[in-house]
Amino acid sequence: YVFDGGVKGASGPYAETDRPSPLNVYGSSKLQGEAAVAAADPDALVIRTNVVFGPEAVGKNFVYQLVRKLRANEQMNVPQDQVNTPTYNRDLAD
Repeated sequence: YVFDGGVKGASGPYAETDRPSPLNVYGSSKLQGEAAVAAADPDALVIRTNVVFGPEAVGKNFVYQLVRKLRANEQMNVPQDQVNTPTYNRDLAD
């Protein structure tokens, strides 16, 4: 959301040093939030993550949705033009 998807012309994750370039209001607001946190506490850690999965009460994360579709023998449409790094929610919380 804070990046434009260019990934320096390659496929793979962004580095911490890559320059953000949000494409929409949502991405811009996330970047502004990061800046506000850094200004309020220079020692704060901002974590950029996506595709969070693992135990959660609502059951709406990607893995839960995939399992529900597979059990129901239903098709699930997923993007084929994205590179993601899934993050286990309990690892993130630790």
